[in-house]
Amino acid sequence: MQSRYLGAPDNWLIRLVVAVSDLDDLRRIPYLMGVGLIARILGIWVDLVDISLLLMFCFVLGRILVLCWLPAAARARGCHQLAQLHKPSNRMNLYMGSNAYRIDGRSKADSKPVIEALMRHASQDKYVLTVDWQNGWRHDYVGQYLRDAPIMWWLISRTVCA
Repeated sequence: MQSRYLGAPDNWLIRLVVAVSDLDDLRRIPYLMGVGLIARILGIWVDLVDISLLLMFCFVLGRILVLCWLPAAARARGCHQLAQLHKPSNRMNLYMGSNAYRIDGRSKADSKPVIEALMRHASQDKYVLTVDWQNGWRHDYVGQYLRDAPIMWWLISRTVCA
């Protein structure tokens, strides 16, 4: 069967909902809102699609609330080892990010001096590599991927710990 409005199969919106139903993070909320608005404008607001979108929004908002109520140790999902073996060179490497704020097994207050000392050590001139680009650098990739959105920067900065 064909849709009266779009000339597309009747299950077109249902397939679209299924395609975006993998709500692993917050980045798809604007797209789901766009799907809902387009469906309302075109007058093809089907009960099944209405219920599916409502359930997806409730799932995402409920997940956000649950993550906000959890203690910091339970929601820290970006934990990794600071010193890891680089297998090809068989050397130990220090993986430090400027957003590190806590070391497992220590409080934030106890972790701060250790992290600052490690950052001072890792940012010595002998460990810093500076590359001067000779050709023009293209910036047309910015914003092309969902992870480039400002909401993702906010989310990543709050979920990464050392």
